[in-house]
Amino acid sequence: GVNRLLRRGKADGVVIEVTDHTAKVQVHLRAAAGCDMHGVSRSVQSEVARSMHNIVGIDVVAVDVFVDDVAFHH
Repeated sequence: GVNRLLRRGKADGVVIEVTDHTAKVQVHLRAAAGCDMHGVSRSVQSEVARSMHNIVGIDVVAVDVFVDDVAFHH
């Protein structure tokens, strides 16, 4: 079912837990130094929730965004 379709793990940067036609999502990302991390995180939250609802038809009850690393360019 949907769990198999959406199966991802932290190694992929995404963890999705589906129960009773709703989903909780964790997104792990790397951000560029100096970017608006709060703004990027908010955009990721809204886009993930919207996309999952529109494409898969699942309501997303939580999108937790984790900035696991910051990329510094020399």
